Amino acid sequence: VLRALRPDRLTFALKKFIKETMGETFVTQPPYNMRATYMETSASTPVFFVLFPGVDPTPWVEELALSFDVSAARGNFVNISMGQGQEKPAEDVLDRMS
Repeated sequence: VLRALRPDRLTFALKKFIKETMGETFVTQPPYNMRATYMETSASTPVFFVLFPGVDPTPWVEELALSFDVSAARGNFVNISMGQGQEKPAEDVLDRMS
């Protein structure tokens, strides 16, 4: 009925219904935890970020790196935005850092 009469309110109504019947944990997402993500990785399990407009994980990555004494200033951190023509510089950094 709600979908037929007020399709613009369907998402809000479903969220409210789920929250009231199942609880808050089913409608809210905890903030992203870069450290927890890092703890699930290894040298053979890298992390890839699929980015959307307005989302930039760089500050999270740099903050985590600093907590391990890793930084561009020390020469053990390089940030490359992969775009046109960046394959060769990225490969060079991988060769140099490995």
